[in-house]
Amino acid sequence: RNLDLNDLREKLSIIPQDPFLFEGTLRENLDNTGTRTDDELWNALRETRLEFKFRNNPMGLDARIEEKGKNLSTGERQLVCLARAILTKRSI
Repeated sequence: RNLDLNDLREKLSIIPQDPFLFEGTLRENLDNTGTRTDDELWNALRETRLEFKFRNNPMGLDARIEEKGKNLSTGERQLVCLARAILTKRSI
């Protein structure tokens, strides 16, 4: 009750059951601020077992993600959200 909402958002990552992805690239969906290195992005994908799916894609981290991630399965969308949470280095 005494915790400031901004402090809470900075310390906690939530992975929604209904995953939300943006239309754009995988890179943009993982790191919308553009502050993470390619190695950090690949490491997060490796931890979620998505690395090979995107390494096999000629576009790699620049693979297109359709609106709401329609070109990925529900499980893959959830794993992208998990990778995004891992990159924040917050409690999940």
